[in-house]
Amino acid sequence: MAKGDVIGKLPCAVCGHECKVKEDTNGSPYWCCGDCGARVQVGRDPDAKAQVLKMVGKGTPAPEPKPAAKPDKAVNRDGF
Repeated sequence: MAKGDVIGKLPCAVCGHECKVKEDTNGSPYWCCGDCGARVQVGRDPDAKAQVLKMVGKGTPAPEPKPAAKPDKAVNRDGF
């Protein structure tokens, strides 16, 4: 992907305006709000990059959590 290519859209954290998310040459997502001028750039944290890419629909979805294990016996929570 080339520098400046739009990879998706996210709402601005300040004013809520829809912003175009782009990727820099290092693959880090960033966006700048055209209404209020707020700028966000995701840096070196690979987990943060993956989360933003997932939010714009470009990343692999996180696996569904496994259901919690059920207790072996019923618990009386009334205290009687």
